[in-house]
Order: sequence, then structure tokens, then C-alpha cells
Amino acid sequence: MSQTTTELAFENSKLAVVSLDKLTADQAITLTIEATKLKQQYEAKVKEMDSAISTLQGIIIEYFQLNNQTKVSRNGRTLYLARELWPKAIPDKCNGASTPEELEAADERGKALLIEALKNDPETEHLVKTTYNSQTLRSFILNDCPEGDDGMPVMPEHLKGKLGVSEVFKAKVIKSG
Repeated sequence: MSQTTTELAFENSKLAVVSLDKLTADQAITLTIEATKLKQQYEAKVKEMDSAISTLQGIIIEYFQLNNQTKVSRNGRTLYLARELWPKAIPDKCNGASTPEELEAADERGKALLIEALKNDPETEHLVKTTYNSQTLRSFILNDCPEGDDGMPVMPEHLKGKLGVSEVFKAKVIKSG
């Protein structure tokens, strides 16, 4: 085990304060399980807070607009109205799309038209990148590539020599029983 003197403290843990350089494997297992439980509790609380804040946003924005205000300070914090602009493709609705499928197709055509316009102009061509989503590609490998004799996925012919797989092991915690 690597030597470090960092100390960890977790609420509701039997190992309240542990110096990592004196940690046994059994203590590390227990501490990892306790830390994971605590992390899940905090993540749940953060989701609750995010949901509450999201609900309050509408009320606050309406208040600011009605009172012609942009900020208010309380308890050493300032809440302010920030304006953000985000780009979006304009859907190609030239065919009078009305069903969800038609609207989705119109959105995709709009994105394709935007990408083509960006690529064809020297001023904006650098904004378009050809890339792939690693999570989607991982899903493809796990679900669509058969397993070889060595336990590793067998790549389709067109990807052989171009796509590799790294094998990574992690200690994870799940609720038992």
C-alpha cells in the first residue's frame, strides 16, 4: 500500500479518522464501503437541492423581471440574473413536420444543414470537428461485438487495427442482500 499521511473522516463510519499509511486491507474495504454509502447519500441530497433550485429559478426570474432587478444580496451572498446565449440549429421544417418523428427528422436535417454551412465557410470551418462519443462507442463494443477466446471483444473488420480496448479494473460497491 502506498505511503501517505492524508487522514479521512467520514460521518457514521466505524473508522471515523484513519491515517492512510496505517490502513490494513480489511480497513480499506470497510472504509471504501462506508465512503461509497456516504457519497451516495450526499449525491441524493445534491439532486434534491438541484431540483429545489431549479423550481425556484422560475420564481426568482419572474420576480427580477417584475421588479426590474438584476441582483439581490443576503447573508453574504449575491443572487444575480445572468444572461446566457447558447447556439442551436434551426429545424428544417420545410415539409410541414407535425408528428414527433417528423419533428425529430426536421431537427436532424437542421443540424446537418448547420454543420454543412459551418464547414463550407473559412471563417467557421474550424468550429466543426469529426469525432466520436467514447461512451456510445463503449456501448457498441460491449453490446454488439462478440467476445473472443481471450475474453476481449472481436472488432468488426472495418475497425480492426483502428480501434483497441483497454481493460481497467476498479473496486466498486453495491448494496447487498
